[in-house]
Amino acid sequence: MATTLPSPPFINLPGIYNFRSIGTFSPDPSALSPPIPIRPHYIFRSAQPYSASPSAISHMKALNITTIFDLRSPVETEETAAQTPVRELEGMQRVSIPIFDDRGFKEQKVAGKLEAYFENDTAVG
Repeated sequence: MATTLPSPPFINLPGIYNFRSIGTFSPDPSALSPPIPIRPHYIFRSAQPYSASPSAISHMKALNITTIFDLRSPVETEETAAQTPVRELEGMQRVSIPIFDDRGFKEQKVAGKLEAYFENDTAVG
């Protein structure tokens, strides 16, 4: 099995999985109404940036990344801390903006919310 994802839009950074510019990923911009352009290499997303190697951190700095928005709930952050503890990345600020509250983190509940989202049902709580 391949250890790296194809490029683009993926950028191979040691220790960080699924790192990519969301501006370069637009499979069907006409699906948005109205279409919203996102400048390539302006907003990035990844899994577990806190496992970044020193070379990955240098690359992130070269990309002018200064803020990491952590979308995990406090419970999820705590539950994943043994595997990937939150740590300060030099030159970058962490901002916690949980998408789900602690009660809504259970995997089944998250799956249900995502399913409802993709079915355009905004009434799910």
